[in-house]
Amino acid sequence: MERLIAKYQIELEYPVLFKRSENDNLVYAVKIQGADVEVQLISDGFSKGKRKHEKLWTSMIDRVEIKISLPENEVPPPADRIPKGDHPSFYEIEQYFENHISKYNDIAKTIVQRLIIYFKYNLGTPFLSDRKRLNNLSLPTWFDENNKEIWKTINRAVYATYTPGKSKTEFGIKKFRKSDDKKLIEAIKNDVEIPLYQEILSDARTAILQKNYRRGILEMAIACEIAVKQTFFAESTISGLAYEYLENQGRVRIRTIDLISNVSEYVFGENFKSVNEQAWRNIDYLFRCRNKIAHRGEVMYRDDSGISHQPNMDTLRGWWNSIEEMLVWLSKKKRNL
Repeated sequence: MERLIAKYQIELEYPVLFKRSENDNLVYAVKIQGADVEVQLISDGFSKGKRKHEKLWTSMIDRVEIKISLPENEVPPPADRIPKGDHPSFYEIEQYFENHISKYNDIAKTIVQRLIIYFKYNLGTPFLSDRKRLNNLSLPTWFDENNKEIWKTINRAVYATYTPGKSKTEFGIKKFRKSDDKKLIEAIKNDVEIPLYQEILSDARTAILQKNYRRGILEMAIACEIAVKQTFFAESTISGLAYEYLENQGRVRIRTIDLISNVSEYVFGENFKSVNEQAWRNIDYLFRCRNKIAHRGEVMYRDDSGISHQPNMDTLRGWWNSIEEMLVWLSKKKRNL
């Protein structure tokens, strides 16, 4: 035998939306840790839809197949059902694969972790957890270089019934498109460090979709504050060190909403309020609501007229979109400095 191939079937905890031609072959070949790896994204083939003006269907990826191929000179023992001595059936072949599986599992776990990070943070897919998936990685089916099956195991399946973002864009959930192929390959090949604000924003998305508005609003505000302050006061800059010192001394208090208006006017020559007043106001209301939650435990806020409001799902969609617009604007300002 020249090569030993392990094929893993990974059932996603939550489906990934994709919008592209039905003829697209979602198979990606990479080399990782000396292994030839093939990653295939698999759709259930049934859950799809499109609007009248759309040419492409929106479908769901609910499984990932990972094939890992490594050189192998040793021939596996036969799958012998007859017990030998004190050993049970299939003892020898199970021992053979037990001695080989460690390296394959390590590669598979690396790929799963990188895929979930890509789906979760680049495409905004909610409810995905790499920790749970890595702990419950199913055993592979084994093949030789001629794609002949050698040894098979039982796989588990988990299905989701409701998919936010399928019919309309919400909370940063994106659909996997053909233009994303290169990014996916890079995500499989390399580890990526996710910014803290992005991690917290992802947690906020999950909380909101689970109807935990209180936690979702708090985490949206925290993520927004971190992203804005890290833009203006990067640790590597003198201003960042000065701000950290003054903040630790309790001598500076500046609101996030002021940073993206008056301060940004001074730093960038443009403030977000003048660019998109409605988005600026939504972020202001988000922080007003955050304060009510933090100080009184109430999920509510008052507008500029003093009228009390309780945010609903539509409110949170608007606040989320406003944060995304503000982050894009900030990124452009930084690049122009």
